[in-house]
Amino acid sequence: NKSKEYLIHPPVLNRGSTTIDVLRNSSDETECREMIQKWGRDVYKAWNQHHDVVDTIAKGFVEKNKAIIRRT
Repeated sequence: NKSKEYLIHPPVLNRGSTTIDVLRNSSDETECREMIQKWGRDVYKAWNQHHDVVDTIAKGFVEKNKAIIRRT
């Protein structure tokens, strides 16, 4: 019901500490996977203040699209 609502992104230096090129800096698949997971956790933590809003948006999307989601 709030089509004009938007998320204010974290400042540039507060978006997580993982800023390397994962593909170039990993020596094998396991290390690459670990780097990607660390990056994902950093991003998740950086956007912490918006988790409740995004959760509400996601639940609304799922509710609105139940029929389509069930078919996939």
